[in-house]
Amino acid sequence: MPNDKQITIDEIVPASLSFEKSLAILQEGNRWRFVLGEDSKLGIVTAADFQKIPVRVVLFREISQLEVSLNNTFDSWKVDDALLGSFMGGSPLQRAKDYREKAKKANIDQRLGFYLNIKEKLDLLRGILSSNDMDENIVDVDLLISEHRAKQVKDLRDCVAHSKLIEFEKVPSILREMRELREKLVKICNQNGD
Repeated sequence: MPNDKQITIDEIVPASLSFEKSLAILQEGNRWRFVLGEDSKLGIVTAADFQKIPVRVVLFREISQLEVSLNNTFDSWKVDDALLGSFMGGSPLQRAKDYREKAKKANIDQRLGFYLNIKEKLDLLRGILSSNDMDENIVDVDLLISEHRAKQVKDLRDCVAHSKLIEFEKVPSILREMRELREKLVKICNQNGD
């Protein structure tokens, strides 16, 4: 950048800008922006900054919060090991059983559903909601997250956890859907008194 070039307003973002809006701005046009803090200090943010550990921590927190909401919802619906077995089968169920056995050796005892990965939990939610056994007041079609989106959530979790390259063009919509789902799950748990 030439020394005499003036900084334009389009090149500046406030330090208080949300994570999602920052991602969206960096996806359009320039892959960098100047960041203006409250104390008038100027910094630079680039698309590459979104691969760094602080961003990964934010994403992992979001995924973990969804996972906690799913676990709480399954608890409020009294999803026990037998019911879990009727919706899940094959290798996911066997892997969860193997994890639980290892945990028991360390004196940790959790219900089987705790050991499912995030995609399997989202698949379980979809299976339970699409069954005819649910109370009509609980079933909300908006809770059904597509199988494709569930895979994207799992892939995002794996990228975040294992320091793989994160494809940020997909992240804003994934985060939005995860937050919406989490809010609905919390509402269901509150209605059930849990």
